Amino acid sequence: AGSTYYYPSFVAARDGARFEQDLQHDLVRATAFESVMRVRATRGIRFSNFYGNYFIRGTDLLALPNCTSDSSFSLDMSYDEAVLSAQAITV
Repeated sequence: AGSTYYYPSFVAARDGARFEQDLQHDLVRATAFESVMRVRATRGIRFSNFYGNYFIRGTDLLALPNCTSDSSFSLDMSYDEAVLSAQAITV
């Protein structure tokens, strides 16, 4: 996984400083390699889909090839009304 930046009609005088900032940010930010993320929630909540750059190892376990502060992951949650009786949920 990585980052993609777009500089329309790149001109060094105009876009050079922004390119340098983007490159420096990518090179010095903290990066975690070969990590795992477990997603859990209150009983009655289940996750139907996951979105992002990872491999699904189990129903709630994701293997992340690399992870930075700029990484994002999304998921779809659904609930079973018969089982869910709590006023609040925890994810």
